[in-house]
Amino acid sequence: AGERKVELRDQVLLASAAADAGVSVTQEASKDKRTIFVVDEFNGQVVGGDRRLGHGGTSKSVNAIVIHVNMCEHKLAADITTARLENAIFSKTVNSFHDIIDTCSRNTISVTGKVVGPIDLCQEDWDPWSLYQGVEEYMQTNHKADFDAHEYKMMVFPANVLGAIGIGTMGGGITWYRDSYVQHPVLFLHEVGHNWKLAHAATAFESKEYADLSGAMGYCCEVRCYNFIHNWQLGFAEVKSELTLDSILRDADSNGWVEVEVPAQGVHRKSGIKILTGPDESDAYMVLSYRYTGADSFDRYLAGNQNYADTIQFHHWDGDMTTSMELTHLLSSIKVGQSSLVLDTDRDRTRVQRDLKAQFVRAEGTSAIVRLCRKQPGESRASATACEAPTMSTTTDATVAITSTRLPEPAGTWTAYFDSEASSPTELTKGALVGIGCMGDFCKSVKTKVWSDITVSTKGMTTVQVDVGNGHIACNTGQVATAVTCLGSSCDNLRLHCAWPNNGRVTSQPHNLEFIPETLHAIAESFCLDNEVAIGLQCDSAKCARVMLMCAEFEPSESEQCVPRCDFLSMQCGDDGCGGSCGSCGDAMCHEDVGRC
Repeated sequence: AGERKVELRDQVLLASAAADAGVSVTQEASKDKRTIFVVDEFNGQVVGGDRRLGHGGTSKSVNAIVIHVNMCEHKLAADITTARLENAIFSKTVNSFHDIIDTCSRNTISVTGKVVGPIDLCQEDWDPWSLYQGVEEYMQTNHKADFDAHEYKMMVFPANVLGAIGIGTMGGGITWYRDSYVQHPVLFLHEVGHNWKLAHAATAFESKEYADLSGAMGYCCEVRCYNFIHNWQLGFAEVKSELTLDSILRDADSNGWVEVEVPAQGVHRKSGIKILTGPDESDAYMVLSYRYTGADSFDRYLAGNQNYADTIQFHHWDGDMTTSMELTHLLSSIKVGQSSLVLDTDRDRTRVQRDLKAQFVRAEGTSAIVRLCRKQPGESRASATACEAPTMSTTTDATVAITSTRLPEPAGTWTAYFDSEASSPTELTKGALVGIGCMGDFCKSVKTKVWSDITVSTKGMTTVQVDVGNGHIACNTGQVATAVTCLGSSCDNLRLHCAWPNNGRVTSQPHNLEFIPETLHAIAESFCLDNEVAIGLQCDSAKCARVMLMCAEFEPSESEQCVPRCDFLSMQCGDDGCGGSCGSCGDAMCHEDVGRC
């Protein structure tokens, strides 16, 4: 038999990363320790099919054997019994894996199988693949018929044996789980999703690979179904219609907009609106969908979610087939009555203007009525207004006349200019960053503006930096930027400091301001709107000669009483921002900066 090989890697990024590093693909793959397995070569008993669903949603069964394992002196929790695992995975009780996947698949997928164990193993190597080999060897000796009869192999280990809460092969049908998380059905939905070759659900940039919490392929552990693109890949949804940017602008009515009906993806199979962002179908595109949460919708699990419930969403995807394994990117979630510019993404560092904005006009039954129209000159995402008749004027040579309007400067206090690490601000938790300024050759000196009315926690602070003078850095989801400092003897490279807000929360997807200075070496300032805070920045050109803030809306607390951030950020552990805790991780470690075990 050929050698079995599973590499920890992301196929989408591997080749380009290897080229950038000047190493072979094999060398680059060995560096990546993220908990996604991609099956490269898989010869043996568990190969079976490719574990994909036929597009169109034909009925299938997840036929699984679940093996719970004691490893050496590390024992499973006392409540991890055969009966509990059968109930969590195979039963038809509310919020079992069977119940959730049945709902999310429009009643086309069932879960059947058998639980075996606990079995007792003891081996030196505990990496996931070695753990699987140990389990397979035991099962082939003691339960061969059961092991061979089930296509999916689901293994449950003590919490301190497995390095992640869940792991799944991209294809291949194998998944690993910590015993302390079997009560979360979305974890099974996520890892089996990898078996079906679904990649993660990111927000705009690849650095936020798990941050789309509206879909099961984002972070654990709130219950929700897949986003539209993943539903389409699995055959649970179909595209209703296709538009292009040119056709939207060309077909606009006398008021300057095109009105589109977007059926709820949780009710209607034909529901997504595909918007091509280039001249032909080989180019990337966005998909517009509606996350209606009524009782008749599988998106009812999002009901009450302040960020995603009953919103229209724009997703970007680089795939073009049901088997494509690219990340999905949530670009925008817009509530009824809201308008927003449609900013695309280059997946790495830049939000791309598409000369288009969207307005969620109203909900009609199980559909959203959406207007798509041309953005106005000088309009930013934060200031996007409703779709109205265009007011663009033209000169005699048919060029567009654009005027610039300076927005009101937000409250806050500017620091003095600084030009080195030694002269950078030392108080890093005075408030939220709302502005930045440049002065001198190549933005030699920098100043920042901080709004002290927003107080921040000193727990779980993070620091990110641009080491090469050209790049994008951002805070973790939910955090606000508090300060910018220089690295070393100059400001050629910048460091961004981030913290959790105490008296409010970030409520929108970030948008980019313009790079400053517009003319190299000039003096310039840039700042967020008065209801916004900075959550990231980007350096442009060598020596960070120009800089651009990323801003997002900030919603202050309605009362003096502190509101814990655990629920709306789906935090599992760490400081809740109000002097309490979001939970503990048992024997595992809590990453305070993201609230994850």
